[in-house]
Amino acid sequence: MFPTSIRDQGGGYSNLDEFSNYIPSFDGSHDVESTLLWIEKVDNLFDIEYIPVEDHVEFVVHKLKGKTAAW
Repeated sequence: MFPTSIRDQGGGYSNLDEFSNYIPSFDGSHDVESTLLWIEKVDNLFDIEYIPVEDHVEFVVHKLKGKTAAW
């Protein structure tokens, strides 16, 4: 179940930790198809919560593992 909203009354994010739990980790060892599926899943999560594009990195940067964390 997705959180009903992570935005607080001021337009900021009130529950980053809960929302970020829905974003899967990515370690770069996936094949191309798996990588594209990961991107699609993350994009869908952002669409559901209307996360602005400029905030996407803030949510996924801590989900990058291994060699992808160096990006």
